Amino acid sequence: MFRKFQLLLVSVLALSLFGCGTTETAGSSQGLLLAGYDADCCIAGEPKGFVIPKAITESRQKRADTVAEEEELEEFSGFLNISRKIRDRHGLRISVIGDSHIAADFFTDKLRKLSFADNSYGVGGVFPLQPKYHQNVVITSQGNGFEVISSRFSDTGYNGEFPAGGVMAKAQKDGASIVYRSSLPLKDTQATFWVRGKPGDSFTVTGSHGVKSSYSVKTDKWEHFTASGMKFPVTFRAQNSGSFIGTVFVDTNTGYVDSFGINGAQVNIFKRWNLPAFGDYLKFTKPDLVLLEYGANDALSGSFTEKGFEKDYLSAIDFISSNAPGAEIILMSPPTVAKFTQGIMKVYPEFDSIRKVIEKVADERGLLIFDMHDEMTRGGGKAGWVRLGLSKRDVHLTKDGYYTMGSYFYSALISFLNEI
Repeated sequence: MFRKFQLLLVSVLALSLFGCGTTETAGSSQGLLLAGYDADCCIAGEPKGFVIPKAITESRQKRADTVAEEEELEEFSGFLNISRKIRDRHGLRISVIGDSHIAADFFTDKLRKLSFADNSYGVGGVFPLQPKYHQNVVITSQGNGFEVISSRFSDTGYNGEFPAGGVMAKAQKDGASIVYRSSLPLKDTQATFWVRGKPGDSFTVTGSHGVKSSYSVKTDKWEHFTASGMKFPVTFRAQNSGSFIGTVFVDTNTGYVDSFGINGAQVNIFKRWNLPAFGDYLKFTKPDLVLLEYGANDALSGSFTEKGFEKDYLSAIDFISSNAPGAEIILMSPPTVAKFTQGIMKVYPEFDSIRKVIEKVADERGLLIFDMHDEMTRGGGKAGWVRLGLSKRDVHLTKDGYYTMGSYFYSALISFLNEI
């Protein structure tokens, strides 16, 4: 059942970047700890918080006097679970899926740092190998004998075959290998690998301390196996040329924020994914919160239609909801889609339509929106963020800009949780 939310009076409480002085203070009766907000040292201005679509507000307001307390608690059970895990700074499982605004892993890295105690988080899901101009801050991969294939492109010959995240790697020789290293102190870790090949094709995983795990493929579909007690660096090896490795899930039972962003991705990218494999991933990892961030490339595509965008977005939301029923979903509306020509900023005409459809989709499914364009208005909009060094002159933000946006999202989440 999709959740409907009543209008909240969101307080301005933020964790900020660039050395803002913060002091932990007791939260409201809900018990969360909030960081003190020093507006003078936060150059991008105060965060605004989540957008609550109008129809959601009206629907909840009509029922406010008649819904039993037990029903209210059930309706917010997912967010109450998230609230408890944030309070404990342990165990929160967040999956972020989107385009290039996610692919650099800066926004998501800020969420890791705010959601957990120092280095006490795991990795979550990662691509088998990073495509060019992509990265994961907490884990690196170095391949030997593998070809990286991305679902961003429609002419790969593998449409409908990509696993969760939309990136896979194909072994070009027997014994092709990938070495995974992490900046985190990962010990006794469980690493789960989604693989595919001909029945009988085999794979091995070896930890730096010599612990080894082997697996042989049983079918011609995506399968997963878990190597337990792994110590990084970890070496994955495909014994057979032509076999595939897909998503890798690294779990320490401490929580994670994973990052599945693909440069150039549009919301219809899910049509190229193998949905049974994606569903298997969601059921296995059981995220508490899924963030979906699409729209910028749809506005730039030249083929955008409101009807098509809405249909593809709703399809993605419904699939995730059915395969991760315990997860809350929040939509992220993209930063300003604009370009500068001879010093003059021009917003792409489809951008307003993108934002309108995202709000409509959120309204239809009872979801919160984190509107990054709206958040930028407090720093003077796109042009102001460029002057502050928080945005590039194309559609992207800078590293500092994404870290700032991560702070804004976390602030909005904390404020929302303190009101339920």
